[in-house]
Amino acid sequence: MNTISSEEARLLMSKWKNESSPLHVLFTEGGEVVEFPSCVLDVQHGLLILARYSCAGFWLLLRDAVFKYAEPREAPEGIRAASERKFERCLEVTWSWLTGGKCLLYELRRADRTEEA
Repeated sequence: MNTISSEEARLLMSKWKNESSPLHVLFTEGGEVVEFPSCVLDVQHGLLILARYSCAGFWLLLRDAVFKYAEPREAPEGIRAASERKFERCLEVTWSWLTGGKCLLYELRRADRTEEA
C-alpha cells in the first residue's frame, strides 16, 4: 500500500459518494473485527459517514488519520486474481492515537465490471 495525502483520500471518498460505490468495510481495533457492506453517505472536512444497516451511520473522524491506497494488481500473487475479481481498490485509514486500529474500505467491483476483468 502507498501512503496518499488526506486531500487525495477525500477526493476518492467523494468519488465513492457521487457514484454510490458499494463498499466492504473492515474495522479492527484491540483484536476485535467489525465488517459490513456500506456506501458513503457524506464526506465532510475531517469526517466520513458510512451507511450501516438501512437506518444508521458509521462515523469516522479523519483528523490526524494516515491514508494508504492500493489496487488489486498490487496484491500478493497468491490472492491477486481473487482480489481483481472482487475489488476495484482499497483505502486504509489508521490513526496514531488508536494503537493497532485501522479501517479498510474496499470498493467492490460492480457486476458489469466483473465481466471486463
